[in-house]
Amino acid sequence: MNKTIEDFFELIENYSEEEKQMIKKAYDLANKLHAEQKRDSGEPYIIHPINVAYNTASTIMDVDSICAAFLHDTLEDTDMTKQELTSLFNPTIADLVDGVTNFKNIPKRKKKTQLCGN
Repeated sequence: MNKTIEDFFELIENYSEEEKQMIKKAYDLANKLHAEQKRDSGEPYIIHPINVAYNTASTIMDVDSICAAFLHDTLEDTDMTKQELTSLFNPTIADLVDGVTNFKNIPKRKKKTQLCGN
């Protein structure tokens, strides 16, 4: 079941105002960058980053990881650069987004080998 942005912000209601503002900034940027994109179903693409961020906040609870969850497809699917993410957020968020982008580009067989250590 898809989560809404309202569901997400309800989940993080106990975060500090500073943390919520940083997360909202990441959501706003992702929403802007993905505004014209649609999922295969025809739904707005932003539904996917919202669900990823919701799942991340449900399990990890780390602000940088949540921001990266919202932004995880921006390097791959938009004109955003890692340097821009670094200047807008911080190097940790930019590195997380870049790492996910690079991980997606590893062929599945090689990815399984890297995860299993074989």
